[in-house]
Amino acid sequence: MSDDTQLPDGVDESEREAFEAWLGNGNEADADEFRDAYAGEWNTLGEYCEEMFDERELQSVWYYIDFDLMARDWQLNGDIWAERTIGGTYHVFRNY
Repeated sequence: MSDDTQLPDGVDESEREAFEAWLGNGNEADADEFRDAYAGEWNTLGEYCEEMFDERELQSVWYYIDFDLMARDWQLNGDIWAERTIGGTYHVFRNY
């Protein structure tokens, strides 16, 4: 997909790189499926895991968790997949 290729309705130009990663992982060009799976762009996968705990108000366990290792486990278990960007951040996608 090049910069002049039209994105499907529901996918914003600012999400082009993430959508290309989505397509490159063998997914269909379905904006709804992309939207359901795309968790956003994160500096590290550990930050993504930490945010998931924060959203669920589980801060009391933070001191006991290595979020980077948890992110690795989530990837190995197939719960998430991520595509590293040229800038070094990650586009994170959920597999549930």
